[in-house]
Amino acid sequence: MVPDHAKVWHYVRGKDRQEVEEVYGRVLQIAEGAALMSGARHEVYLVTGVYNKLVNREAARLLHHNFEFVGAPDFSEEEQAFARELQKSLGKPEEGLSRKVMPLEEAGVFTGGGSTDVADVSWITPTATLSTACWPLGSPGHSWAVVTCSGSSVGFKGIHAAAKVFAAAGVEALLDPEIVRRARLEWIDSKLTFRGPESIIGRAVIVHADEDDLTSQPTGNAGGRVACGVIGVKKP
Repeated sequence: MVPDHAKVWHYVRGKDRQEVEEVYGRVLQIAEGAALMSGARHEVYLVTGVYNKLVNREAARLLHHNFEFVGAPDFSEEEQAFARELQKSLGKPEEGLSRKVMPLEEAGVFTGGGSTDVADVSWITPTATLSTACWPLGSPGHSWAVVTCSGSSVGFKGIHAAAKVFAAAGVEALLDPEIVRRARLEWIDSKLTFRGPESIIGRAVIVHADEDDLTSQPTGNAGGRVACGVIGVKKP
């Protein structure tokens, strides 16, 4: 039986805004093609969207440094045995729960992640993400193994470790304003792009005599204007 009215909800993801736009365009074409084939009328409603996440290495280094200071969660042998049993049932290597802080790797443009709006926050202020062990190594996401561990003592130990790391990182940032300054400068630089709707090509730039204090508005108390111009691309 074919209903008179049907509705479907799609979530489109990509490594950056340009890829999302390309995939979204394909989805629209598929919907139009399906409507033409079936002789139906279709309507599309764009509900919302989120930005891509901006990497901030300075903030990441701050968290990682304090993660090494706090240390990985200390799981009991009983918790490790439970984790290994879960891995066995999933056909995964019986390695248990992670006992160490992994080294900080250099991230590319795409950092992965789930369906979250923390990426929007990264466009407002320097942002970094911390992950702690809350379920067995190799466990597939959205599985019962992840759920059962997250709600147990394993998950709580992971959360407590993360809370300690964030607290220690916050104290260090308060005691060393230079960390905040470097993170903010990197954040400003990461928002610059040469393509798409946020491209800086064709935009004006003004050079002031003094250093911007990154606080006062609208000029940052940077003194008089020395020069101004328009950003462009010089042909070779």
